[in-house]
Formats: sequence, C-alpha cells, structure tokens
Amino acid sequence: MADKRQTKARLVKGFRDILPQPACQREKAMRTLQDVFQLFGYQSIDTPTLEYTDVLLSKSAGETEKQIFRFEDAGGRDVAMRFDLTVPFARFLAMHRHEVGLPFRRYHIGKAWRGENPQKGRYREFYQCDFDIVGSHNIQADLDVLLVAQAALRSLGVQKFKIHINHRRLLKDLLSHWNLEAQYLPVLGILDKIHKVGKEKTQSELATILPNHADLLWRFVQPQGNSEQALQHLQTLFEEQRVDTPALGDLKQIFEQLNALGLGGFYLLDPCITRGLDYYTGIVFETFLEDMSEIGSVCSGGRYDNLVGLYSNEEISGIGGSVGLDRLLAALEEIQGALPQISAADVVLIYAQDMQSQRRLQLALQARGIKVACFPDDKKLDQQFRYAQSLGARVGVFYKEKEGFILRDLASRENIPAADVGAAILHIRKMIHG
Repeated sequence: MADKRQTKARLVKGFRDILPQPACQREKAMRTLQDVFQLFGYQSIDTPTLEYTDVLLSKSAGETEKQIFRFEDAGGRDVAMRFDLTVPFARFLAMHRHEVGLPFRRYHIGKAWRGENPQKGRYREFYQCDFDIVGSHNIQADLDVLLVAQAALRSLGVQKFKIHINHRRLLKDLLSHWNLEAQYLPVLGILDKIHKVGKEKTQSELATILPNHADLLWRFVQPQGNSEQALQHLQTLFEEQRVDTPALGDLKQIFEQLNALGLGGFYLLDPCITRGLDYYTGIVFETFLEDMSEIGSVCSGGRYDNLVGLYSNEEISGIGGSVGLDRLLAALEEIQGALPQISAADVVLIYAQDMQSQRRLQLALQARGIKVACFPDDKKLDQQFRYAQSLGARVGVFYKEKEGFILRDLASRENIPAADVGAAILHIRKMIHG
C-alpha cells in the first residue's frame, strides 16, 4: 500500500516565494536599471553563487562571517554563498583583468544571501543591482557612480530621496592624529548603526571606547545643515585640530560639480555614513527615502581601492554602488499603497475546435510586440473571459468560421467583428493603445 504521508509545505526563515505580479514588477525594475547602467556605458557580467569561503572572507570578517551561508560541499571544499556582489567582482577582476581592460565599468544584477535577522523589506535572499568603475583613482569616477545612483532611483519613479555622502579618510586621519588608529574599525562599526540604535546609544558607545575624545568625535559626526554648511563645519573642526586631510578636498570637488550640474539637492554630506563592510577606503554613500527613512538605505556603495589587491599583486582602484531592489520595492509599495499592476497578456485567444486561424493571429500580434495567451481548454465563455481578465488582458478573441474573428472588449463587453487577420490586428492595436 502506498505511503500517503506528505511533507508539510513550508519556507525557510527569511526566504519567500514571489507571486507573478510582484515578480513582474521586479523584472520591470531590473530592465529599467539595466537601461540606466547601459546609458552610462556599464557592461554586464555574472559570477557564481558559490565561492571559496576564504575568498569571500579575505576582507570581510566580523559580522559578515557570522552572516554567510557556509558549508562543505560533496568534494570536501569549504564554500559559501556570496553575501554581496562586490567581493566576487574583485575575485573576477583578478582573474580576468586583461580580458576586460581598464578602466572597466560593470553592472551585475543577481541574488545574494545573508543570514541576518529578517525584517520588513529585508530578507536573507535578495537581489542586488551593482554598478562599478575600476581602474581609476580620479574623482570623476566617484562622481560617475553618484550620478548613476541618482539616475537609477529617478528612473524607478522615486521622487523624494537623499544620497548621503561621506569620506572614510576623514575619520581615519582624525583618529591617526590622536594616535588612535586601532579604534578606527570599532568606531566605524558604532557609527554605522546610528540610524538603527539612535544618537543617545551611539554617543554612549563612543564615550566608552574614546573617553578623552568622544565630545570632539561627536562634533565631527553631527550633521550641520546643508552640504555647504557641513563642509565648512568640518573644515573648521579639522583646522582647530590641525589635521590635514585630502578627503575634504575630494568632497568639496564632488559637491561643487553636483551643484554645477543642478543636482546638488539630491545629495547631502553626512559624516555619520561609514558603511559596515571593511573594504571601503574613500567616498561612501547611502540613500534614504524621505517618506520612509526607517527602512534603511536603498542604494549604497563606496570606494574600495585595495580590494582587488587581496587576490592579485596588482592593486586596482575601484568605486561602486548597489541598489537594494527588494527593499526599495517594498518601500515604494508602502508609500504608494500598491505598485501599478502589470498585465500578463494583452490578448487572450478563446478556445475553439479549430485553432489554426487563432494561432495565425497570435503570431502576427506577437510579431508586433503584443502579448498573447491562449486558453487551452474547451470551457464556458464566461470562465474564459474571467481568466483573460485575471491576466489583465484588454481583449478576448474567438473565431467563427462563417463570421471571422470576434473581438471582445473585456472592459465594456462590446463585441467587434473582424473579417480577417489584418482587420483584427488593426482593431486590437486600437483597443490596446487607443
């Protein structure tokens, strides 16, 4: 007798299924981002899901090591699933640098995995949409990435956002002046969580590890009005401390050029932005939605001058960014109430005993970019029309040998006769596009 026991259908914590409508919305957003990246001259690449663990963790220990999905494969190899797309890109570049040439602009849209606590808009499996320039130390590369970030968000219909910019050298040079270089990474870790834990706890933690300099450091990270005011504030502070740093000059150039392009309002100098990953060395940025800042950054990145050097004797400078697509779409749905519905088909062919004429029309419509689905079973017309409406179709088509095509406007329920394929195409295009 057959064993009728069934395994309970369930999902692993932090993972999710994607239904057709949100899947279509995500795919549309990805295509939009691809178009933006290509407009700026970026080229697509891909890398494997699995990497050797020592490759992934070469520059990302600490919290990252706790979050990766790591296991021993069937061959006894210590492997892990990529937690972002930047570290695999560094490995890719070390292996293929002479095939792609420098400077190299790349984009990569793919999944990454982190075993962190799931929360609203954040899952353990998620898509990242990365864009990078490697092979240039020039500030124009930093500016290029910042412009792509702004263009990407606007192309997705995001209206109110701010790209918060900082430079890691500011903090590093300040701590070095105080002979506190050993506290650099701990301080970065504390500041990186300020938007999650709040100012009071952040200030308390800074006072614990830097009791003699906490007040000065707090002055450093406090935002001071707009970007010009913040730059002046930092300039004054560093002059008081007699600290000379090229980072201030870099930031000044960035904001001068952004303002000259009429885009300065999308950006804000924010010394609290540090980025949690260890490999960033220069400009860093995070993007917050003004209507839903609590969801966290939806587009982040920075400069990582020494990352590729971990896998190669040749050190290659780079800067890049990443759009957190899942988090961004979740935020937009929360803000807008619901994302626009995307139809699975424009036209549905109603079942007929002889489908040859229907299929000829289908191919002709599809050649013109019109989405057509065919109902595969002999069911009642009402049932087939309901199915068509469930796909978001505008037109239902059935064929009668003596009458030709009959086109049903699924909104008005009006029937329009069409004697042949050509007439049907003309009517359908008008019904769909107006």
